[in-house]
Amino acid sequence: MMVLFRKFIFILIASVFLYPSPSFTQTISSEKSNQNKKENSTTGPLEVTANIDKPLATIGEIITITLESHFDPDLTVTFPEFPQDFEGFDFVDKQLGKITQAVDKKQQKAWYRLRADQVGTFKVPPLNISYSMPAEEGQPSVEGEVSTPELSLKIQSVLNLQGEPKDIRDIKNIVGPGRDWTPYIIGAVSSIVALVLFLLWRTRKQSRTTQAKAPEPEVPIHIIAQNELNALLARGYLEQGLFPEFHFELSEIFRRYLGARYEFPAPDWTTEEIAPKLTELDDLGEADRIQILSILRQSDQVKFAKAQVDSQASRDLIDSVIKYVQKAGEREKPNPLYSTQSTT
Repeated sequence: MMVLFRKFIFILIASVFLYPSPSFTQTISSEKSNQNKKENSTTGPLEVTANIDKPLATIGEIITITLESHFDPDLTVTFPEFPQDFEGFDFVDKQLGKITQAVDKKQQKAWYRLRADQVGTFKVPPLNISYSMPAEEGQPSVEGEVSTPELSLKIQSVLNLQGEPKDIRDIKNIVGPGRDWTPYIIGAVSSIVALVLFLLWRTRKQSRTTQAKAPEPEVPIHIIAQNELNALLARGYLEQGLFPEFHFELSEIFRRYLGARYEFPAPDWTTEEIAPKLTELDDLGEADRIQILSILRQSDQVKFAKAQVDSQASRDLIDSVIKYVQKAGEREKPNPLYSTQSTT
């Protein structure tokens, strides 16, 4: 009896150690199920958003395009260069922000600044942001790219800020050669000549006086320059501390005025090339030459030499430009070319 009892105890103990534990098996299955669920719910490794700070701007204004990326911590993200052939804009610079951690993603921003120089509605082409992921053991590395959506912006003339001038029209596109209208033109001219002779015969019996319509006055040069200077102050560059942008646009406005006023390509010349040209102008006094060169050189120091200036110095400089334009405007001649170029 004792022998049978011992055999029973031995079999019971062996069954405890050899039979697999149900609780342990359930834990492994649960962990595998959770792991599969996580892989199925994983989103893309890179998400990119794009926006423009000023969808509606004026000529000469600085526009910033911001790209913001959110990506997995093990990704390496590369922002592209902006296309140099984007018509209607001058590329200013590109800036990259620092990579920061946000919950389970990293994020980084890039800024592209452009200066508008044409009127119209434009489409910013998609920008391709590339990324790469280091290879895991036994698997190839992952590379790819994400494209931004197409962005729209509209550039309007500075004169539109004070109403739509009725005497200003946009330049129309060139019309190619079409149908040969020569026979129709000859017939129309013959009809017109006959009609004119008939009217002359009738006018011998009666005389009528007609009052010619006076031509619409052209926009004076100094008025255009003053509008551009007022628009520059309204952009708030000085309040934002954007002194290089302020001096760059101030120099461009003043050079355009000088070129139109004294009929030479001042926007395309350096200050040192402009200096001898000023001495050739008979209607320009020595005090005016000194003032013009002083304004140009102060702007050059900020644009090219990165000189440090403050808000008060910048305001003093634009006040000097405004006073000079007002004083010179009292004796200037109309310049249709400048009026047309400044509104396109």
